[in-house]
Amino acid sequence: MLRHLLISPFARILTHPVQTVLSILGIAIGIANIITLISLSETAKRQTERVMNDFGANTIFVTPYFDDEQPLFHQGSVAASFLPPEDIETLRTIPAIDEVAAILVFPTHVGYGSERVFTTVLGASSNVPSVRNYHPSEGRFFTAEEEAAEAHLCALGASAKKKIFGSENALGERIVIRGEEFEVIGTMDERGYFGFEDIDDRVLIPLGLMQKMFRFPGIHTMLARKAEGYSDEEAVAMITEALTESHEKLTSEVGDFKVFTLEDFARLRDKTFGIFSVILLGVSGIALFVAGIGIMNVMLMGVITRTREIGIRKAVGASKRDVFLQFLAEAAMTCFIGAVIGIAIGIAVMIAITSWANWIPYISTSTVLLAVTFSIAIGVLFGLMPAIRAANLNPIDALRYE
Repeated sequence: MLRHLLISPFARILTHPVQTVLSILGIAIGIANIITLISLSETAKRQTERVMNDFGANTIFVTPYFDDEQPLFHQGSVAASFLPPEDIETLRTIPAIDEVAAILVFPTHVGYGSERVFTTVLGASSNVPSVRNYHPSEGRFFTAEEEAAEAHLCALGASAKKKIFGSENALGERIVIRGEEFEVIGTMDERGYFGFEDIDDRVLIPLGLMQKMFRFPGIHTMLARKAEGYSDEEAVAMITEALTESHEKLTSEVGDFKVFTLEDFARLRDKTFGIFSVILLGVSGIALFVAGIGIMNVMLMGVITRTREIGIRKAVGASKRDVFLQFLAEAAMTCFIGAVIGIAIGIAVMIAITSWANWIPYISTSTVLLAVTFSIAIGVLFGLMPAIRAANLNPIDALRYE
């Protein structure tokens, strides 16, 4: 009996190839969606985690546009508000803080020769490499003296270097930002993606010079390195108190600020990608549901076209249970075959996308098991009605059916 249940679905493929192949294809597409989309979400999450770990556990962030109650996709624009430059000196007076770096970020075009590429320019303090643990792989970063002198020097992120210069040497070359020339003095370590954002697509220039060029008086983010002997809670409390007092003395309007640690950001990251995964799973579930309806229709048509066969089986001793299990097994096996094909397609697409994006691919066993379980459940669910209908056919009426 078991052998017959396993062989029957494959026999159906030979007798009704078009119908069965279309059913399998529908399931395969739904499963490929689950594997690809959920795995991409997990890969992006791991890329973000890897970048966050590079900062080190002692890094504290201060920014006016971060809300730990909202997913990352809902955060405000970096240009919506700013921190006053005076906040840098305020943080340096706090005992719990060892070192402070500041950044200002704007997207713009960068020119090289006759070529122009769109990238992100990052105005940075000279100590950003030490605070962020982000160092040049080639050349060097600008010094504090060069930053103070507003020297027209820049360092390129790995992706920005490839976009502008390709495989050619960039050191000593000159690029143009907003009509001003900058000498390339370094290329930074490759860091990868922060979620879906390529953080290597950056051109770093002195902070003060960027504020003048973009006519933007403030800063977007401060990175503070916590001193030994202080807890995260103590450091965050000191920063919050000091900045609150400092902002009350300022006459110009500045945005509200938020102080957070990597642990806070990790919670937000998990929340954001959790929502993203549920949405993707829902979209893939709808695709599988539609494929399941197709399988049900095909199986119901199969009951009609095989009515005489069912009558003969019952006439020679097959029970309702035997017929029921045969049709249910065919539906489940059809979905299982579709799942196997879908997993292969999903993994191939996932590897292709991550290779193109220069990500490290990650496909979890739980995602594959979820896809297989989901597909078989769809087969059983939508195979029940045809199986019940086939099992309840009257053998005499079935034998008379033309």
